[in-house]
Amino acid sequence: MTSASIFSPAKIATASSVTTSSETLMPTTVNNNMKLKNDFIDKILRIRNESLNNPVFTLERYNQTIELINNAKLKSSARRNDQEISLLKTYDVLNLSNQDKLVKKIQGSEDTSIKYYVPINEVYDVIRIAHFNIGHRGIKYTLKEI
Repeated sequence: MTSASIFSPAKIATASSVTTSSETLMPTTVNNNMKLKNDFIDKILRIRNESLNNPVFTLERYNQTIELINNAKLKSSARRNDQEISLLKTYDVLNLSNQDKLVKKIQGSEDTSIKYYVPINEVYDVIRIAHFNIGHRGIKYTLKEI
């Protein structure tokens, strides 16, 4: 029996990776997946800037933005500072299963889809899961899924 016949075309999913046996590569290991994720995060952090309107959120900045928005919502309009006003025009916070999620503020009634922001440490996993869910069909379809 050859090693190729051991695997069926069924999908293999482990806690460390999501891949199919039809791929020419071996299923990723925990260390390899973590290395790819860490390399991805490092590259994104190298090209981002420190501007407050930058959509790349570190986990600390993500939580800080949620806190600022929640506090600004509690204030009257007259007591909000310029930063709070700007944040409230751009973002909103949804509470899902007792967890706050940062979302893009919905402008008007035309586009009712909710666009979530995630901290940089979750972006790789979101892309990887979306890519797997659409059957590894490519960048264009992965972006539509996200």
